[in-house]
Amino acid sequence: MEDELQQLTLIAVVLGPIVSGLTQLLKQIIPAKDKLAPVLPLLIGVVIGLIWAWAFNYSYAIYALAGILSGLQAAGYYTLIKKPTTNKEVTNHETK
Repeated sequence: MEDELQQLTLIAVVLGPIVSGLTQLLKQIIPAKDKLAPVLPLLIGVVIGLIWAWAFNYSYAIYALAGILSGLQAAGYYTLIKKPTTNKEVTNHETK
């Protein structure tokens, strides 16, 4: 069980930047509406995960789950880049 979790984490970490880059590329080619923006990285992650599992004859369930995790990771990157949060306490400390 521990080996599967380590494999899942490693796959998700590797797929995260790939999914993020493909998501940004597809958003430039095909303008996605705001409601579909979080779903797009999930779909891309699952598709890439399943293709990877098929190509190397691995477990579909583990790679699909890794694709979901990498899609969530890519959606989180997008949210952090596009909508930075401002914290008044942080800005007050920086100005002092």
